[in-house]
Amino acid sequence: EPPPSPPSPPWPPWSSLDARNLVADCAAAGAECVDFDYERRGLTGAVPTEVGLLVHLTRLRLADNRLTGRVPSELGVVTALKFLDLGVNSLRGALPSELGLLAGTLAQLRLAGNGLGGTLPTELAAFEAFAPLEVCDLQDLPPPPSPPAPPPLPPPR
Repeated sequence: EPPPSPPSPPWPPWSSLDARNLVADCAAAGAECVDFDYERRGLTGAVPTEVGLLVHLTRLRLADNRLTGRVPSELGVVTALKFLDLGVNSLRGALPSELGLLAGTLAQLRLAGNGLGGTLPTELAAFEAFAPLEVCDLQDLPPPPSPPAPPPLPPPR
């Protein structure tokens, strides 16, 4: 019986979330990197725009770290993405409208606990119907749409 393999180092083996490490390490994990779950790892830096190259990614959880910068618009091309959790970081700016491209696949979007501003892009309105949407720290959110009026009752006979 072969000896047990030594434990692998924690992945990612870096504290700064930089583009080269994210893409290279995810690609090294397999031909199709589908799950990137690094919540509460003390990651710093910006979410790299190169995350858009990870087209098979279905789950991206980077919550509860110390990430800064903006939510990259390139996430909109990761159309296999089902779960996106960037909550409780120090992200700033408006949400990119490109996130609306994920409306057909995204099952959960969590962005609360950041310093995001602006309004919820209209492209994200489709999320309300089917996905848990947690973006409660956005400024200037428009009021939720009113439910449709019921059809009129037929006249009594």
